[in-house]
Amino acid sequence: GLGANAPGYNQFQTFVNGTPVYIFENGISVNNTIPQNPGQLRASTIGVSGSVFTSTAIAGFSPNPSLIPAAASTSQFQTAGPIALPDVTTTNIPVNVPNPGLVSDVNVSARLDHTFDGDLELSIIDPAGRQVLLSNNRGGGGDNFGTGALTCAPTTFTVFDDEAVTAIGAGAAPFSGSFIPDGSLATFDGRGMNGNWTFRSDDQVGGDSGTLGCARLTITNSAFVARAAVFARASIVEVTFVNFRYNPTVLKVCKIGLGAALGQTFDFTVALVSPTYLGPNGVGQVPMFPAFSQNVSVIAGPGSTGQEGNCAFVNGSALLGGAFNQGQTYTITEGGTSVINAVYSLSAGPGGLSWPGAPSRTATFAGPNGLVAGINSVTFVNSPAAPEPINRPVKFDFDGDRKADTSVWTPSNGNWSWRSSANGGEMRVRPFGAAGDKLVAADYDGDGITDYAVFRASEGRWYVQGSTGTFEWYNWGQPGDIPQTGDYNGDGKSDFIIFRPANGTWYIRTTDGNFAAFQFGIPTDRPTAADYDGDGRVDAGVFRNGTWYTLESTRGFRATQFGQAGDIPVVADYDGDGSADYAVFRNGTWYTLTASNYTVKAHGQAGDTPVPADYDGDGKADIAVFRAGTWYIKRSSLGESSADQTVLLGSGTDDAVPAQ
Repeated sequence: GLGANAPGYNQFQTFVNGTPVYIFENGISVNNTIPQNPGQLRASTIGVSGSVFTSTAIAGFSPNPSLIPAAASTSQFQTAGPIALPDVTTTNIPVNVPNPGLVSDVNVSARLDHTFDGDLELSIIDPAGRQVLLSNNRGGGGDNFGTGALTCAPTTFTVFDDEAVTAIGAGAAPFSGSFIPDGSLATFDGRGMNGNWTFRSDDQVGGDSGTLGCARLTITNSAFVARAAVFARASIVEVTFVNFRYNPTVLKVCKIGLGAALGQTFDFTVALVSPTYLGPNGVGQVPMFPAFSQNVSVIAGPGSTGQEGNCAFVNGSALLGGAFNQGQTYTITEGGTSVINAVYSLSAGPGGLSWPGAPSRTATFAGPNGLVAGINSVTFVNSPAAPEPINRPVKFDFDGDRKADTSVWTPSNGNWSWRSSANGGEMRVRPFGAAGDKLVAADYDGDGITDYAVFRASEGRWYVQGSTGTFEWYNWGQPGDIPQTGDYNGDGKSDFIIFRPANGTWYIRTTDGNFAAFQFGIPTDRPTAADYDGDGRVDAGVFRNGTWYTLESTRGFRATQFGQAGDIPVVADYDGDGSADYAVFRNGTWYTLTASNYTVKAHGQAGDTPVPADYDGDGKADIAVFRAGTWYIKRSSLGESSADQTVLLGSGTDDAVPAQ
């Protein structure tokens, strides 16, 4: 039986998922079966206490290598509208899939209204960037995809399914029912499902527009359950465990080398971290699994964040069961002394792979979201050195001439107005946004031109109008969050960053779909994200009553006293060394602390809005203020004795964009 130790009975101890389970016998041979819900494979060790009838014990572990698939698991993930599909615009609609696992089948359902279906190219993109064409300008002058309400509960969807009977090209608007897409959704089979998918609508011809009511993914992820048996023989007891998860997996170690690292050979060691149990007579800890360590070499290949580069398969035949197993813990360590800039996994679910950041050379798969059924991968990246300061993106440069442009936003009509420094100060106007939005202008597509962008806290959404005309929006944040801008992962594109005062936590979503969250700050702090260590990546920072607290990607935590309560932080790179400098604006006076100098300069007056930026293109931020429609700029390239440059733009009710 199972339970507390009974007087006069000999005790047998086993470990199920690391928890001791006791089996007792009274001299009569028993055969106990202990049911175990499907979970990750764990070592199960029988400790046998010999009875008066026996003096020897034989313990063994015998997994059944025949995997018997259980019923497939199918889940739905969707994004509901209404979402505008503007004329001659590419609109990307994110669909979040939080579940880990591998795709065995995926179908895409859409409900949208459009007055000329043939204008549209519809496609679906997985978290790794693989794109499948769903409808290539099908439907001619017909209207709509699906019928009924523009919600996720319409009368009918248009369902794109490889197993359908009719091809989408043979159908007619409004395409009610199931159709074979123009591309093959089998492209995604065997790929990781976790992350942000994108339903893309590309309106390619002018004259018509539409509205999306719902984009839905139906993903099947097959599960496997097999039998594993643990035998303990002392001429008396045999115990069998059933329903243990025994999912052999494959592990790839991958390397991306950028710059000098490309084509070089890198050595890795993959090692098992075994759980332990209490040794004989309660002394010491005994590993539940046999020791395992495997070396592998990889030639670094090309690639960017979100790709794998070159990979090598790790041989797991020496492991228990002859393969890597779901849920076990493994470390992957890169040898040598090269600087590692990123480590990630395209297969692991949230929290499944951990890496503390440089200078650590070891990443760890652990838990149910670590090694999953199927093919797993871990990618180490050596990014190139940070670009020279003079070559880094220039903030608020809307025309791409590497000079910041004076710019304002009018809340009442959503108009962005700016003077193009590349065209002699010519006025440009573009409507984008609505009253109540927060400005987050930055270069989100890496083309060197600042994009129009706003954060709408009431919806928790970022809206971005790219310089090439591409419109995108992203769910990231909630009311009360404070948005920040900057390139968090060093790929040359600004990422979506928020500071949540309610819990002092930063939440970061990179443009390639990766995520980070960490606590840094308190509710009354003022967030000041910037590149404080000059490595080309933005760092978290807060200003609190005259003290700056920063969490830097290369130097870690730092605290610097500079300023006082009530100051306005105006962090920027004033000396052109590539690192953001501490600076505050106080009633018309600028106090700046660079790597080598402390300066105090009078420029402006109480009530002015400070708007530092590189307006003259010399790589250094210029001190500047905005006052009721007039800009006063002190150009660093002209020297301290030069007169202010005065620019007329905006009004007292406008928001200066560089003050976002």
